[in-house]
Amino acid sequence: MDRANARPFHLKVLAMTKKSERIVCGVAITYFPPDGIADRLAAIVKQVDMLVIVDNSASPVVSASMAHLAGGVGAHFISNEKNLGVATALNQGVAFATERGADWVVFFDQDSKPAGDFRRELENVWTSYRERKPLGIVGSNYVVGGTAIARFPTDGPGIENYVLTDAVITSGSANEIGMMSILGPYKDEFFIDGVDIEYCWRALTSGYHVCRTKRPLIEHALGAPTYHNFLGHRLGTSNHPAFRRYFMMRNTILIFREYFFRLPRLSLHLLGVQLKWAILLFAFETDKRKKLRLALLGAWHGLIHRVDPEPWRMINGN
Repeated sequence: MDRANARPFHLKVLAMTKKSERIVCGVAITYFPPDGIADRLAAIVKQVDMLVIVDNSASPVVSASMAHLAGGVGAHFISNEKNLGVATALNQGVAFATERGADWVVFFDQDSKPAGDFRRELENVWTSYRERKPLGIVGSNYVVGGTAIARFPTDGPGIENYVLTDAVITSGSANEIGMMSILGPYKDEFFIDGVDIEYCWRALTSGYHVCRTKRPLIEHALGAPTYHNFLGHRLGTSNHPAFRRYFMMRNTILIFREYFFRLPRLSLHLLGVQLKWAILLFAFETDKRKKLRLALLGAWHGLIHRVDPEPWRMINGN
């Protein structure tokens, strides 16, 4: 079900695109959005030329509320009748941006808030970029939710305001529409985890650069992290729910299978990260038996390349 907001959306787009030669479309993905979503959407709409909100809640109550919020900020609203997953929602947003002539599409999670100069810093990166390969994806350094700590160093080598990297998180990342038309859509079957890594690696192996801003441009939370002291070391674990462990492990194996011979070092590192998370959750997290069971099931399904349009059936063993 696709609901247009009450405002004259096309007039808003025409007015806003005068601000820059590049037309930037924002895509915000929601799923039973938490408190503060109205403020975050208001902050996002100030940084883009148009905004589409794709809601996967599959709830009439949530849909009505989000449609009202979308109208309030002048955004387009798409309500899915069932949870289609992050990858499909991203593809819906890209289709919207492409149809309306956007040059770049910028993605936001429902718990992410852009800085007041988010758009200006993106423009600075586009202006200063001088690498030989075309720039396909610009990710954002970010402040870890609930802290004032930047996830990555804010200085880095060189005088540029960006650093080349191998992958960035989806939230706060800008993708060039021309590149996306060549590379194709996100993998719907991934559903949620690893969607961003796979697409970044697809860009890298297709001749594009991926970079990340040095300055944090969004506030973003990854799971519900807790930190523990072990033999003098401070270790953190994400405390993602059990079903996420299935997708994390399954999609890691799928990415490893697809990219090992082209990106062997990165593939081995990605696999090592998942094994590390498995050890940490066993040591420190609650509900560890179910999480480990689903992680092992995900690993098995990844090895046999079992994907399904109804991923919940796979998790429940049907």
